[in-house]
Amino acid sequence: MGKVRSSVEKGDAFEFDSYNRIIKAVENEEFGFSKKYARVYQKAKYYSKKLEKEIVFDLAIEIWPPNATNYTNLYLIECKSYSTKKVPIGDIRKFASDVNDVAELNGKAIFITNSKYTDSSLIYAKNTGMMIIQVNSDQSDSKLLWKRNKMEYEEDQVLKSLGIDVENSIKSLFQSSVILGLKKLSTKSLEKSAIKLLDEIDEEIKIGVRKLKLESLIHHLENKYGVEVDVKAQLEEGDLGKFDSKTNKIIVDNSIFETSRFGFVLAHEVGHLILHSDLKLNQESYNDFSDSSLNLYLGKHDLINPKHWIEWQANKFASYLLMPTIAFFNRLCSFQKSIGIAKYGHIFLDDQPVNTQDFGKIIDYLAEFFNTSKTSILYKLEELDLITYARKKDKFKDEAREIYRALFDDF
Repeated sequence: MGKVRSSVEKGDAFEFDSYNRIIKAVENEEFGFSKKYARVYQKAKYYSKKLEKEIVFDLAIEIWPPNATNYTNLYLIECKSYSTKKVPIGDIRKFASDVNDVAELNGKAIFITNSKYTDSSLIYAKNTGMMIIQVNSDQSDSKLLWKRNKMEYEEDQVLKSLGIDVENSIKSLFQSSVILGLKKLSTKSLEKSAIKLLDEIDEEIKIGVRKLKLESLIHHLENKYGVEVDVKAQLEEGDLGKFDSKTNKIIVDNSIFETSRFGFVLAHEVGHLILHSDLKLNQESYNDFSDSSLNLYLGKHDLINPKHWIEWQANKFASYLLMPTIAFFNRLCSFQKSIGIAKYGHIFLDDQPVNTQDFGKIIDYLAEFFNTSKTSILYKLEELDLITYARKKDKFKDEAREIYRALFDDF
């Protein structure tokens, strides 16, 4: 009679099996990143500032680009072997919390088990973007249960060592075979990147002493970055701007040159130049991703696939480049004082004609100063929480937004 293995031994065996699967997948470059950039570790320790101690993970994959002083992406893997029970929600939540503690911006959570998942575990994994893998009892294959790009639960066909649809699932989930090098940048880091560029042109732009002249921006791009800026071209229908990293060229459609939309489109493409020049992009696959759609419940766009993240980053960068936060607030205060508003630094908007007229003047002035449209100014004011709507609350706010979207839509 064979020796009965303890639960600890079974867990160690499953972890070792998972390690071998990961190693094989990395060696075969099935995750989309080059194996020469990947380092796989067992029992890897990472420091948590919140807990002031190290957290140990079963497996980890660190991505180290050439000449990097630190890894740029981190895949943290939990391997759990259960005898009979389904994966409890507590294990999923604890793992997600640990990953967030040590790698909030550049971490990806992967949970591998030989059991099934409870409904609550699946829901939690879906809403946190966690990758979850189920290994069959005979260890012969794995099934991907969560595809982030489709936002739905499903079992997939068995392929290669991990049993994953490499052409679709890994491409979308790891954001690598389509886009290598994409980072999840915070709004703070995006603002820093924009301010750094402004400082190269004139340090007083970021505080509103002087305005950013678009011709100065173009001149700086040409001299500092060797970028050719073409504002007279005619792009395909539906395209207003384009950055070509191969030719180092920014193109803005001639139909919007010298309009209020020109500044934002130009700044958006500059965002691609600064943030995304080094991305290895499969353009055909990238184009296959859908554009982000407006989540009416949250009042903002959902960010689900890599294309959403890239375009969101470029939009945020453009906003900070054209409208640096400090400069924006300083100019608002200065103009309000100049037209006799005593309580400057905030906008109170109600039915009174004088307040409505002042609001229009403020929007016009800021749009002209910051080289952008009135819609961009309205969004910036709301983003900084600088407007108090005092007429039927949300109804008036929604009406105002719809009017400006219809008349001056940028996006």
